Amino acid sequence: MLLIHKLAQANKFASNMRRAEQLYRQVLTLREKVSGREASETLEVMNDLASLIERAGRLKEAELIFESLYKRYEVNGRDYPNAMAAAHNLGLCYHNQGRLNEAEHMYKIALGLSEIRVGVEDAGTLKTLSNLAATVDHQGRLDETQSLYEKALPSFIKVLGFDHYLTLRLRGNMAGLRRQQGAFKQAEDMVKGCQEVVT
Repeated sequence: MLLIHKLAQANKFASNMRRAEQLYRQVLTLREKVSGREASETLEVMNDLASLIERAGRLKEAELIFESLYKRYEVNGRDYPNAMAAAHNLGLCYHNQGRLNEAEHMYKIALGLSEIRVGVEDAGTLKTLSNLAATVDHQGRLDETQSLYEKALPSFIKVLGFDHYLTLRLRGNMAGLRRQQGAFKQAEDMVKGCQEVVT
């Protein structure tokens, strides 16, 4: 099973999506038979399969799997391994469908779980915080977005580094926000700072 799972991952990274999906489905069937439907290994494969399906643009199908996965975590306890990833991925799936209120709700759950389990200065926690900020931004709540970005930036710099692409993206998002708020000089300074790192 582990070998098939690794083959599925390799095919996914090689962008051979059809073959990867076949292998993930095969592993999922085997995991359910051997370990049971609620085993963490089974749920991990479900998450990988749903992520692959979402990446292929089949959002409704991915949503059904993510929702099923998240419901299992709710029944079994949110302290299950990968519960925060399930909440994050369901939020991302909702966001990609334009369902921003639902996405925000799931990101807040994922963020709470992540801060408790792995801490504020974990890359996964930071990714969820960044996605939450983007979701709030897309809803036009600029002051709240600014607060989230300002909370995130010091941790991004500390954990990932000043010139990491995710830190630069966050700073770029902050510049866009400052521009929306009419603070053009601050926005320009932030963009220049990002450009200096890139060049």
